[in-house]
Amino acid sequence: MTEILRIESDILEGLARYRYLALPHMLRLRGVKTDKETREALRKLVLAKMVGERQCGPVPGLGRLPSCYWLTAKGADAFREISGGEKAPYPAAAAISLRHLPHRYLLLHAMIGLDLWARETGQTVERFGTYFTATATHLKKLGIKPDGLAVLRGLDGTARPYLLEASRGEYDGGVRHGMQTLMPYLAAFAGEGIDIAVWGDEAACNMSAVRLLMVYDSEASREAVLTGIRKLPSSPAPDEGVWARVFTKNQTQVLQSFGDGWISHDGQNRALPDGLGGDLGAF
Repeated sequence: MTEILRIESDILEGLARYRYLALPHMLRLRGVKTDKETREALRKLVLAKMVGERQCGPVPGLGRLPSCYWLTAKGADAFREISGGEKAPYPAAAAISLRHLPHRYLLLHAMIGLDLWARETGQTVERFGTYFTATATHLKKLGIKPDGLAVLRGLDGTARPYLLEASRGEYDGGVRHGMQTLMPYLAAFAGEGIDIAVWGDEAACNMSAVRLLMVYDSEASREAVLTGIRKLPSSPAPDEGVWARVFTKNQTQVLQSFGDGWISHDGQNRALPDGLGGDLGAF
């Protein structure tokens, strides 16, 4: 097998974890804004058929999208040799809708942000999955399938579950779709159903409550969805406790900082627990 350099190994590792990445995601994982070496390493992996590529170019209504990359069978084998672990999952067929790709990129930025924040704060990622990875996120009892699901265990020993949703104002009905995404969670938060769905019947009462992280493509989208939700007759009252589980941000804010600066339904800034102090069931 061709010798794998460190930067190439990092690319394969990123694709093994997140399944799909664009160059901006790879640069973010490396902690740089631009890097010729990353581009060259990526091109080498594509030419070696270890990484698949979908060149996007200009898309009407969306502008120019960065190319999308994923592991091939050859790349998965190479990563197994490097890591010494099991063969990484890889897409059997990377059928990617260009109209849907910005939504996937938005979710990936959120999941990467969660990973980086966990590393910075010493939290261990115990569960991690997205709707397009092998790790299922479907909460079948509730009929809810989050875009992403993660459980972080802090240095205080508490495991905290997070459900993530990415919402784009221009995608699949825009604001209406964003409202339809949020409402089932608000209904589920009214009882213990969502905690039981994540933890199991016996464990739910002894575990940290589930938090929902809603990430929007723009501040306009975020505000429009929350404004629209509040106008619905079926929407919980602003002072109901279910809202305490909902944390919102736009993409720019997620890229700036993940652990703090989240916004509540009433516009208050909130921080996620950093895992250094027990907050079982608190928000």
